[in-house]
Amino acid sequence: LFRTRNDMYLCHLTAETEKFVQLVFVHQGTEGDVEFTLADESEGTIRILDLLDVLLSEEEKVFVIDELDRCLHPNLVYRFVKLFLRKAGCRSQLICTTHESALLDFDLVRRDEIWFINKNREGNSHLYSMEEYNERFDKVIEKAYREGRYGGVPVFHSVFPFEGEEPG
Repeated sequence: LFRTRNDMYLCHLTAETEKFVQLVFVHQGTEGDVEFTLADESEGTIRILDLLDVLLSEEEKVFVIDELDRCLHPNLVYRFVKLFLRKAGCRSQLICTTHESALLDFDLVRRDEIWFINKNREGNSHLYSMEEYNERFDKVIEKAYREGRYGGVPVFHSVFPFEGEEPG
């Protein structure tokens, strides 16, 4: 596959020829099929296409992805990680940042694979592991995370301080 900013091409190279075929996406509509180019697709669809290489790679690699959940539905993010872990096994590694709390699931990842980042008042970041909390393996941790038990949860007032607003 070869990608430009607005299009995606399938590249077929032989010793004699080079052939590039533009990929189009067919959406079924009430009045028949409609073809979309990459530029016509949503940010979420483009994000999934960007991540396909991670799932299709046969090489042993470390993949680093910033904001894995960007433009994706939480179910897609969860399914992506689940597929990666099943396919990659111990051969490859995925290191990602995310705000998707649904990934805080011991059925998906181990305690030592979950890390949090918390900023202090001066804006300094502190990185720490879920291992520090010694939670049981059967505990549902997403709710506890959202409630602030593990830190790493922004306080709205500190992000958007409005006069007269009470913290919290």
